[in-house]
Amino acid sequence: MNDGRRVLIILPAWNEEDGLPSVLREFQQQLPYVDTLVVDDGSADSTAEVARAAGSSPGPSSPTPPRASAPATGRS
Repeated sequence: MNDGRRVLIILPAWNEEDGLPSVLREFQQQLPYVDTLVVDDGSADSTAEVARAAGSSPGPSSPTPPRASAPATGRS
């Protein structure tokens, strides 16, 4: 249920090209009124491309060590 407000789910991801499609599909099915922002934390795979193909906005990526910048990007 949504009362008209916009909702954004920020999803930090690192090398999640295999698991990301099912997660994003589940969000779209269960919460069709939310937007998702996938923050690719310097993945070596195609996490950002997978997010984009699934209709999610890929956030800024960083070449920093894994999992270091995604939580901070979500708080910005």
